Amino acid sequence: MKGSFVGPQYASWDTSIIRVFPIHESLELQFRAEFFNVLNHTNFGDPQQNQVNGSFGTITSANDPRIGQLSLKLAF
Repeated sequence: MKGSFVGPQYASWDTSIIRVFPIHESLELQFRAEFFNVLNHTNFGDPQQNQVNGSFGTITSANDPRIGQLSLKLAF
């Protein structure tokens, strides 16, 4: 039955920081820092269900670790 085995609990905290620097009346620079899974919690995948060999019920994958990105935006 599909979905009868569930993996461990999924936990992910995402956050962002934004700062706007006015340069002129109609010109501004925006700095943005974004972090996904900021606490770097390991999130494992679901157990194997459709295997007839010895890997039935084992967890063989994990989701992405902490990811960060920085960006600048010039608005005029």
